[in-house]
Amino acid sequence: MSDRSAAWPRRWSHPVASVASHRTATGKLRWLATLSPEAAGEYATAVASVVCSVERRLGPEVMADRVRSGPSVGPPVLRLEPWERARARWRASAVRRLEGTTRALVVTDVRDCFASVSADTVRRTLREAGAPGHAVERVVDCLDAFAEEGIVGLPVGPAASAVLANVTLAGLDEALRRRGTRHLRWVDDVVAFAPSKADALLLLGELHRASERIGLELHGEKTRLVDDPAEARSILGASNSPGAAAGMA
Repeated sequence: MSDRSAAWPRRWSHPVASVASHRTATGKLRWLATLSPEAAGEYATAVASVVCSVERRLGPEVMADRVRSGPSVGPPVLRLEPWERARARWRASAVRRLEGTTRALVVTDVRDCFASVSADTVRRTLREAGAPGHAVERVVDCLDAFAEEGIVGLPVGPAASAVLANVTLAGLDEALRRRGTRHLRWVDDVVAFAPSKADALLLLGELHRASERIGLELHGEKTRLVDDPAEARSILGASNSPGAAAGMA
């Protein structure tokens, strides 16, 4: 049983979160959560307590929302790498990996990723990453409390959610590494590089199986297999992330 005395109250006299629609620059509709200061602070502190375990599980192919290390005074805090720097690294790495033996690539992302990540999935993933049990339960307490307020899965918007999504999706990275496949990941967007179209089809199957093991589903409409090097270079050189690339036809 979790130590609920370490977490903020499960019931509040005021709203903990509000959810509002937001349309991105590409026209995609997203539902962003705004947490109360109390809830936001506890959520960030809870996730900061497992960050070391999260970062140990993530490889260099994970580009977005990496946590910056450094000394802090008082409770642990989350310091994410600026997204502009991460985007520049993504672009350079994507184009570089097209050179050499790459003849095809797979671009995909996860359908309703944040909403699909349950508290139980987060608990299992953090335990697999070696996070301390009491810290894991504090994170889960936060997610359970958000669920009571009507938020499904991870609340979209807080940096803490991006950290939890990253570690949840580490299973995709590990499946591709076991195949010896080079890839890049931007949160739930993945691009994998293959020496042939046949190999790309095989690794796409592995991605489907890996996502199912996690309890997630690849987005069929955003999954592409590209075997034209010129097209691949154009897509990856012009996009900010694999998800943006998937939308370019």
